[in-house]
Amino acid sequence: MQVGIFAKTFPGSDPAAVLGAAHRAGYAVVQYNMACSGVGSLPAALAPETAAAVRNAAAEAAVGIAAVSATYNMIHPDLAKRAAGRQAFAAIAAAAPLMGARLVTLCTGSRDAGDQWRAHPDNQSAAAWQDLLDEFTQILPLAERHDIILGVEPERGNVINSAARARQLLEALGSDRVRIVLDAANHLRSVVDDRGLNGAHRLREVLARARFGPIGHFVPSSQ
Repeated sequence: MQVGIFAKTFPGSDPAAVLGAAHRAGYAVVQYNMACSGVGSLPAALAPETAAAVRNAAAEAAVGIAAVSATYNMIHPDLAKRAAGRQAFAAIAAAAPLMGARLVTLCTGSRDAGDQWRAHPDNQSAAAWQDLLDEFTQILPLAERHDIILGVEPERGNVINSAARARQLLEALGSDRVRIVLDAANHLRSVVDDRGLNGAHRLREVLARARFGPIGHFVPSSQ
């Protein structure tokens, strides 16, 4: 196991500076965000030299690029914004192998038009679920083309908001190109009861069910 961190934890828009800081902090790998290259988290296009600069900076800093973030709102109510996110995903998916990464991470999004992390009552609707599956239908061919894995992270405010929901997604897609990123914090929040009391006695059970249950295809989070 290697200890990693989200690269955006460190300020800067130069990959050499950001990855150097990660190395000095004791991390062996990072989940990279393109904002660390000064092009924003979801650039519409990526020049080959931008990807090469990340790869070279990683080699110089002796820090691996375990994954690259391409999170966009996959069920955004505005189809144009959803398409723009998909375009950025395509650019990152093509560049990820050039940066030395085969894992591209995603979150599934929210019907909230202003904040993709904020819960919305329509997130668990049949329409949102179908939109999500349709979106994967469009991006899975890109994963095949560029030989990458899609790492989907459940978020409490997203359409995929639990380990059980993640299992449903894996079964619906039936693709070995899709894995689930296990960020424990996203699951532990679910054990707070109606009185706001943390059911500490359930923490181990919740994590065990998420990590070792019949879900499969998990990769650990570097965040």
